[in-house]
Amino acid sequence: MKTISFTKAVFLFALGIFLTTNKLSAQENRTTASTDYDNAIGIRFGGTSGITFKHKFSPQNSMELILGTYPHTFGITGLYERYFPTTVDGFNLYAGAGAHIARSYYRTRVFYYDYNDDRYYSYRAEYGPIIGLDAIGGMEYKFERAPVALSMDVKPNMEFYRGFGPYLRLDPGLGVKFTF
Repeated sequence: MKTISFTKAVFLFALGIFLTTNKLSAQENRTTASTDYDNAIGIRFGGTSGITFKHKFSPQNSMELILGTYPHTFGITGLYERYFPTTVDGFNLYAGAGAHIARSYYRTRVFYYDYNDDRYYSYRAEYGPIIGLDAIGGMEYKFERAPVALSMDVKPNMEFYRGFGPYLRLDPGLGVKFTF
C-alpha cells in the first residue's frame, strides 16, 4: 500500500514540475547547472535503496550504477540515461534503460493444514540468482553553487527468478548525490 501512494505522489510531483516548466529545450548542446558535473556519488532511498554512482559521457548521456538492496535481495543495476534539459536552470528530466543481477532469499509456500480452525502454512526457503530488465524516468535538480544534486525517479523492472515466472514491480526512489 505504501508503494502505491508513494508512486502516486512521485507521479503528481513530476507532472506538476513538468507543467510549470515552459517546454523542453530544443537545443541539443544546451548545458544547464545540472550538467556541469562529470561524476556523482550518493544514496538512493526507495524500493531499491543503496549507493549510486553516475558518470556523464556528455551533457545529455550518462551511465548509472546502483549497488542496492530491496526486500530479501542484494544486487547491482546498470542504467543508460538520456537527459532532457528544461528552461529552468539546474533542472533536467531523464529517461533510460538497463539491467540488473541480484542474489535473493525467497520463500515458497509448500502446503497448509488446518488444526482447531486455524490455518498453518509450511514454507521452504531458497536462495537464488535473479536477472532483470529495468527502465527509469525521473527528474534531477543540481544546485548551482553547491556540489549537490537531488533526484526523484521511478524505476520499473521485470525480474526472472529460477523456478518462477516473471515478476513486475515499480521502484520509486529519491536520490541525494555529491557531484564532482
